[in-house]
Amino acid sequence: MKKSELKKQRGQKWYDKYQEGVRPQRDQKNFVIGGVAHPRIPWGAEKRFGKVKTKADELCHDCLAEPGMLHIFNCDMEECPKCGDQALICPCKIAEYTEKADLQEDSLT
Repeated sequence: MKKSELKKQRGQKWYDKYQEGVRPQRDQKNFVIGGVAHPRIPWGAEKRFGKVKTKADELCHDCLAEPGMLHIFNCDMEECPKCGDQALICPCKIAEYTEKADLQEDSLT
């Protein structure tokens, strides 16, 4: 759904209140997998969709992330930064979300 369409349907006030309410989830910049911090992948930067690019006004259909924003917890569109699969069901056993970057950083290659 386009951001402009959603704002027209629900209103700017509703949209702003929703985004403010989920901000604490979007502020968690890393997944912790096996004690290692892995930077989360923002909406529109997923690799599993190949060359399909998110349009500038296109929101994530599940959590309403704008391009460049992180998804909310358990969004079905979020990609696991370690294995590249759907984070919601990947085998990596994501232990937690954290904004801490002082955990051991793992190479994604």
